[in-house]
Amino acid sequence: MATSLQPLQRLSRPAMDFQKVQEIWLPTRISAVAISPLGTQVATGDMDGVIIVWAVETGKVEQTFSQEGGQGGVTALAWDREPGRGGLLYAGTEFGACYCFQVKEAEGSQIGSPKDGPVSAIEVGKLKGQLVAWAAGKSVQIGSMSEFGMWETAQCEDPPTLARAFEEEEVLPVGIRFIGRDERLLVAYLHHGIVCWNRRALGKPAWRILPIHSGRRIGSFAVSPDEKFVAIVNLTSGVDLYSTRTRKMIRHVSIPLDSFNNVPFSARFVWEGAALVAGSHYGDVWVRNASTGEPIESLIHPGQIVQLVEQEVHRTHEIVVTVGNDNRELYVWVYEWGNIWRRRTFIARRRLEVFLRENSALMLQVLVALVAICLIPQSRKLLFIGYEACLRFQRYILEMILGFWAAIFEQLAEAALSKLGEARGNVRRWLGIEDMEERLQEFVCSPDIEIPLVWWRKCKNVLHWVRKDR
Repeated sequence: MATSLQPLQRLSRPAMDFQKVQEIWLPTRISAVAISPLGTQVATGDMDGVIIVWAVETGKVEQTFSQEGGQGGVTALAWDREPGRGGLLYAGTEFGACYCFQVKEAEGSQIGSPKDGPVSAIEVGKLKGQLVAWAAGKSVQIGSMSEFGMWETAQCEDPPTLARAFEEEEVLPVGIRFIGRDERLLVAYLHHGIVCWNRRALGKPAWRILPIHSGRRIGSFAVSPDEKFVAIVNLTSGVDLYSTRTRKMIRHVSIPLDSFNNVPFSARFVWEGAALVAGSHYGDVWVRNASTGEPIESLIHPGQIVQLVEQEVHRTHEIVVTVGNDNRELYVWVYEWGNIWRRRTFIARRRLEVFLRENSALMLQVLVALVAICLIPQSRKLLFIGYEACLRFQRYILEMILGFWAAIFEQLAEAALSKLGEARGNVRRWLGIEDMEERLQEFVCSPDIEIPLVWWRKCKNVLHWVRKDR
């Protein structure tokens, strides 16, 4: 389902739609899903503690493994985004444990100690070096690999309460995301908004976003690729879009929800942040324009609640995986960019659109000023006078800079010449240069030694340069 867009908004939509490329029938109802960085594999986890890695192209099972020690069902999954680390998969369990698995060897190790409560979200850093954060129960843990191959963990503080009405509400993180080159961590709480923590100073939050919708509860959230916008699933009427710069709501994207099935669902940014894809309670996965909230297309899941939605971008294609809550079907949707240059061109256009939208007032003022200058003769005259004044000021500044550097170079030259004179005097005293020429001539004229005439002239020139006073 596509709708007509405004000329500016048309920049934000590619010409093609998502195509369903794979339907995978799952052996059990799954509770977590994640897409590999290359987009070739999909990992699913169920409440029996089994993790299955599927091939996107064929829909077949490539690997099956589970955590050790009977830590319960899998509640969260996340791939390592660095392909050079051999395909690491992180899994969280319902008993608060976090594991790191080598997909090829099907071997895993536990990170840190289990916490009270299930792991609701896992986030892996994008830069080099193993960095992972997970939300378990009331706490948010950050783990990093040390130089000795051991995991070091740190814990975020509890967020400050919004108001007295929320002091008694339990602290429950529902989503996490690294931003700012992995230096900051966004944590979404069910009752306490979104808090931005500095990874190197977890005692005090850097900033926070306070939801303004009724109830102020957050089911899940997503961050745009340029990290300028945050999409919040508000559990009542749809998705709210907030700015990370002003921390204020920009617009509301309405999604039909069933009041009898108040189940949280996922939302993700697609097309470089130009659109939102979100689950629903009626079997539709709506792709909506992030700028206007208008529907672009619908990815159909007949007769089921679509609760899990994941998205991954890899060079020339973008993958979306949707999972229903009623049956055991997993759908893989792919959007083909065609080539990397088409995607980069779209990214440039998207950034231009965001710049124009954020600076619309400034652009309007500049446009009005240019129109006034072109239409009013007195304005043009004042413009020329101002231009000449700017040129004179520029010449004055250049003369000051050149005079300053000329004085510095003059002082450096005088210092260098004085040092050269001192060095010449030291050489003369050390060599006894007064009678060196006579000794050299006697040595050269000796009948036992034959020295070429060119060498003699060079030696004489050196002695002449050392002896003369400058």
